[in-house]
Amino acid sequence: MNKHVSIKELVPVFKEILDSGSSVNFTPKGVSMLPMLHNNTDVVQLNKPNGKLKKYDLPLYYYKSSDKYILHRVIKVEKDGTYTMCGDNCAFLEKGVTDEDIVAVVTEFTRDGKKYSVKDIRYKIYCRFWVGKKNLKWKYYSFKEKIYPYYRKIIKK
Repeated sequence: MNKHVSIKELVPVFKEILDSGSSVNFTPKGVSMLPMLHNNTDVVQLNKPNGKLKKYDLPLYYYKSSDKYILHRVIKVEKDGTYTMCGDNCAFLEKGVTDEDIVAVVTEFTRDGKKYSVKDIRYKIYCRFWVGKKNLKWKYYSFKEKIYPYYRKIIKK
């Protein structure tokens, strides 16, 4: 029998298990981490983070602005020690995430019975490619937004 339980109900249990030194496996819900994680099919293994997170880490954290627990990638570690997060399939940045908000970090995930470690070189290449692609896209739209008013003036003449 499979029972769906809210992540808010599970987090206290996750914390207790992680504090005992064990890891937790769960199936994430949603499409924000596509193409890496598929909705209700892939399984992630969570462990307690060892110190500060680094760029490309994939934590489960509480995001105060939306009052939700979210599994997104670290896009940037800010100078003040907070993190900027974003899902692989998202354009919206979640800024101001602190170490206190972090519940756990993904150490591996399973798809179709095959395990993938976050230490694997293919995973690291994927992360850098995906975040780099996203950064280029943001720069393109930022440039387009700045140049568009001039473009409209030229077209009107």
